Amino acid sequence: MKKFWKTTLVGALALVTLSGCAAAPAGSAKSLIPAFSPAGTVLTAALSAPVPEAAVSKRDASGEYDAAEAAALSPDGDLTIRSAGTYLLSGKYGGMIVVEAGAEDKVQLVMDNASISNENGPAIYVKSADKVFLTAAEGTVNEISDGTAYTLTDDDTTLDAAVFSKADLTLNGSGRLTITGNKKHAVVSKDELVITAKELTVNAQNIGLNGKDSVILSGAAVSITAGSDGIRSDNDTDAERGFVSVTDSTVTIASGKDGIQAETLFTAENASIKISSGGGSGARSGDAEESYKGIKAGTSITIDGGSWQIDALDDAIHTDGSILISDGTFTLRSAEDGIHADEKVTISGGTLDITALEGIEGTYILISGGDITIASSDDGINAARKSSAFNPTVEITGGTVSVTVAAGDTDGIDSNGDIIISGGTISINGQFAFDYDGSASFTGGTIYINGQQVSAIPNQMMGRGQGGFGHPREFGGQGEFPGQGGFGGVPGGQGDFPGQGDFPGQGDFGAGPGGQGGFGGGRGGVRPSY
Repeated sequence: MKKFWKTTLVGALALVTLSGCAAAPAGSAKSLIPAFSPAGTVLTAALSAPVPEAAVSKRDASGEYDAAEAAALSPDGDLTIRSAGTYLLSGKYGGMIVVEAGAEDKVQLVMDNASISNENGPAIYVKSADKVFLTAAEGTVNEISDGTAYTLTDDDTTLDAAVFSKADLTLNGSGRLTITGNKKHAVVSKDELVITAKELTVNAQNIGLNGKDSVILSGAAVSITAGSDGIRSDNDTDAERGFVSVTDSTVTIASGKDGIQAETLFTAENASIKISSGGGSGARSGDAEESYKGIKAGTSITIDGGSWQIDALDDAIHTDGSILISDGTFTLRSAEDGIHADEKVTISGGTLDITALEGIEGTYILISGGDITIASSDDGINAARKSSAFNPTVEITGGTVSVTVAAGDTDGIDSNGDIIISGGTISINGQFAFDYDGSASFTGGTIYINGQQVSAIPNQMMGRGQGGFGHPREFGGQGEFPGQGGFGGVPGGQGDFPGQGDFPGQGDFGAGPGGQGGFGGGRGGVRPSY
């Protein structure tokens, strides 16, 4: 098993590259980092990420075989393969096919209208080999399944999947293949799992596809229904493994928990992904101890192009590290965050339609391009300290951003630090447009608040009635930012731009005066004190 990696360090930006899906075993990597260094950006830590360079071989991608050299396996109960070669399976097999070959041996199992079912354990068990190719021959229909209840171990290994491999495993070929994990998982590789199959259907009581070291999909078409995670790579002891990569592939997942889970990084290029996780954004709340995210990665997520439809009970796209989106069409629905990164979110292109509790959340959020539409029941864009790597900041240098937030204690753009706007077109509809604890810089671009263009960034802070966003005098307000009632019980809630509405604020809640004037001519105490 060979691994090709490089670690790239670029100033204070996290750099993640993804090789294309060419059949050649090596090729130049493509940078997914935008070629600019935004002015005004202050980053406090350097990040690095391991990058897979050559993951898919020509033999992985082709699914071809020499029929003249293939040895036919007759369906006579359990079978054991002990040497390298190509083996042809046709008809019904009622036992377990075991591959126990040498450490340097490559074995190809070609399914030609074959059905393999084993009630007493995995249907296919790769005990030892260098690599095994499971190929669905062109124009054929094939099935693999295990039983609903069995207890089988090999040394310290619990065998709990319809296809279980201790060696690198590749699923390829243009024929139809359905794998059903009736006991627990459908496919498990304790090493690398490569999928280039053109018509693969996976059904599992638990996890659909699990590659401990990595799961790599290239030029594949896969449909997964899983009671737990759809796709998972779970090596948590090696920073250069535990990743998921999807290139030029179509993937549909309905998962009881996470759609795609990578212990380290998730990378995708020109992928078509459709995920429903945890029953979707409209499902009832799940177990608080479980995760129901669309895509989840431990260290980073990079996406370049493709079509993305994610409907998640938890975050649609989530990482404990940083996210980079440079292109693609996204429809994200979430009962939590549409996009969440503990460190940095960078969006340099693409079209994003997000409906969520919060649209985009991270410590540092940088938008330099793209067309982004957010409808949120809480904050639209929220920079909150989730990591010490960055200072909380929302920076917009380009693109189009349209945010609509629900009424209440919600903000269109909220930063626990600074807001920097030097380009782009920003449109915010809601009671409170901006909220920041640090400073605001507006040196370029265009800002609209409830349809009205403004020339400054207002601030809505606790205990301070700051400009509302109605049309001047439409609700009894006057000036560019009619006065909005602050939190009652805090003296000085009048605000920088007091309104003169028909109903002066009286501060319904608390002992101190509320903000004078108000949204819709209402009283200053529009929200209770905290």
